[in-house]
Amino acid sequence: MEDKYIIALGASAGGLSALFEFFDNTLPDAVSYVITMHLYPYQKSHLTEVLQNIVPL
Repeated sequence: MEDKYIIALGASAGGLSALFEFFDNTLPDAVSYVITMHLYPYQKSHLTEVLQNIVPL
């Protein structure tokens, strides 16, 4: 059976550039990523729209 991995990443609201840099330097593989970001309660997240421009979702 092939090993499967899940990597969790967390960032503050200002950490989006660090996520871009991370994925720019990550090879495509069979790893799954869980990404959480701290946002203000009234702030709508656009993380999916932003990330799908740089990585396949």
